[in-house]
Amino acid sequence: CIPDRQLGNRELALKDFFRSEEMFVRQLRKTIEGFLIPLRRKWPEVIPSADLAVLFCNIEEMEGRQTDLLRRFGERMDVWATWPSVGDILLNWIDSAGPVFAAYGENHYTADQCFHHFCQFPDFHNFIMLLEQGSRESLLQLLLLPVQRVAAYCVILEELSYSTPPVLPDHADVAEAQRRMDALAAGLPEATRRAAASSWS
Repeated sequence: CIPDRQLGNRELALKDFFRSEEMFVRQLRKTIEGFLIPLRRKWPEVIPSADLAVLFCNIEEMEGRQTDLLRRFGERMDVWATWPSVGDILLNWIDSAGPVFAAYGENHYTADQCFHHFCQFPDFHNFIMLLEQGSRESLLQLLLLPVQRVAAYCVILEELSYSTPPVLPDHADVAEAQRRMDALAAGLPEATRRAAASSWS
């Protein structure tokens, strides 16, 4: 028999994961709809398409993977504190989205350099300033969010692993998901990890 308190902690951890993921997906969509698409409509007048691809990397693919994660979690919301397990969802997600986050992290320093290079040109700088007028976050802040999210996943999955009783059938899968995410975070370039960490200081 699993104490209600343990199951309650697991349910809270899962709901926190889901709610924070909803916010992250909204931020990804904001980056795409508020910046990428308007800039895409302006190239090559403001920025060449090749450089635009460097700046935003695979953010559209990432948004698709995270939207799918939300959908799969949502389908189990009514019973996710006990059955069915969520470990399989987490492992499948990391298998598919992990390389996407890794590629984004590898590209982030180059994207940052690309941004600052084009900010020297009035057409690009002024257009970005115009787009940022309707946003609480700057484009640079939004582009850093996926890197910060990797660090957040490490904390979230550690909490979920800790709150999942060993007798539950997905305990091993949750622990493995945590291990894989920790490995992904550790594999990001040092400059990328430094940028994400400095934003919290």
